This record gives sequence, C-alpha cells and structure tokens, in this order.
Amino acid sequence: MLGILSDEDFNRELNKDAEVLPIQGEVRDKTTNSRGKDNNAIPNSLRRVIGEEATINGSDAGKELARQFGINDGHVGALKKGSTSLSTYNKQPNLNYLNSRRLRISKKATKVLSLALEEITSENRLSACSAVELAGVAKSMSGIVKDMEPELPKNGNGDSSNGPTYVFYSPQVKQENHYEMVHVRE
Repeated sequence: MLGILSDEDFNRELNKDAEVLPIQGEVRDKTTNSRGKDNNAIPNSLRRVIGEEATINGSDAGKELARQFGINDGHVGALKKGSTSLSTYNKQPNLNYLNSRRLRISKKATKVLSLALEEITSENRLSACSAVELAGVAKSMSGIVKDMEPELPKNGNGDSSNGPTYVFYSPQVKQENHYEMVHVRE
C-alpha cells in the first residue's frame, strides 16, 4: 500500500540492504568517424541524405559524404537509386523521397526557364542580357529540368511509354510430322 512516510522511515528503507557497488567503466576517445567495427546498419535518414547528395551533386559528392561516415563507395550507387543496400537493389523504399527532391529542383529550374523564355520573347529583351545569352540560360535550365525529373517506370521492353501495348500473334505452319499418320488400304 502506498502512503506518506516520514523522513526517518524513508532513510531506513534506503539504507536497508544497501551495498555500494564499485563503478566500473572506461572512457574511450573516438578515433574514427565510422559507425563502429561490428555495426553495419545505416540509419535510413543517412541513406536518404547520401542518396540525395549523389543524385543532385553527382556520385563523387555522394561518395565523399559516404566516406565520412565509413560507408563503402560501392554502396552509394544503390542509395542513389533509392534502395537501402546492394542486396536489395531492386527494392527502392527511398525512391519517393529522392523523386520529391528531384522535382523540387526541377520546379525551380522550370521557373527560371520560364523567366528566360519570357525575357527572350518580350519587347524589352535588351534589358541586361542579349538574346543569345538568354537562349543559353533557357537551354541550360531545360537540361536541368530533364535531368531532375523522375525516371518513368520501364515496361518489359525497356520502353518508358505508358501507352497501349499491342501483341500480334502469327499462325504457325504445321509440318507433316505434327499430324497422326493413318494408313488406308485400297
């Protein structure tokens, strides 16, 4: 039963069967930036950050970031595709996250592209840049938009179109040996 205790009763209970155990421990300096010798689990948040870095700034930037956390360079390619490891390369749980990051950059580039195209076609195109310079900006932005848009899923033929698929069957010519032989006497 729970009740109110006096200080004397409380202290008596604290000291009852109290053994003082020596504190054992040691302080170690962290010598590496790795996750540890026997710990190979990568937190999903780190997978996403490395995958995003490799997707947006290139594989070399992703590999450099991965090295800082003690992650093998070969693992970066899988993270860039949205998978969690090399063994689960075709399972891509982080693909939606990476696609949202690509779309964010693509939208920004699309806005700049639209502004450049408006400036090229406007009456006041002699403002700060020449038409040739604005065309170069438009071309660069369209390349960024193309690179950053998520990849469309490919069908069995490697084609990414979502249109109808037609399959044509041709009749096969039967050979004489396909038929059962019947001998007739005359």
